[in-house]
Amino acid sequence: MSKLLTILIPLSGLLFACSSTPETTPVATFDPEPWLEKGGRVQGASFAVLSTKLNAAMAEHGIAGAVQFCNQAAYPLTDTLSRMYDCSIRRVSLRPRNPLNQANEFEFAILELGKRGEK
Repeated sequence: MSKLLTILIPLSGLLFACSSTPETTPVATFDPEPWLEKGGRVQGASFAVLSTKLNAAMAEHGIAGAVQFCNQAAYPLTDTLSRMYDCSIRRVSLRPRNPLNQANEFEFAILELGKRGEK
């Protein structure tokens, strides 16, 4: 019995020492402002490039030219802008016709906020 106590007492002390409450580490706060600013710059540049090119295609070739532009040139332009701004540019929707445009969980939440008029 004394051998058992000699083993259990130090072992129980070790177990209690290991089960102490962990220290809490402070959680860093997230500042969305720089990301909103970058998003605004990317959106502005994307809109400017795409609308200029789309308007030129439509002026030169009509609706057929606009459709052809959207089918052939829009993706390479957004790919170039993605590399230029080091970000991902893609079309998403709450009700996509194309399954590739399905919003992920985060994008869905952002679109819902926009739908309700929140920032």
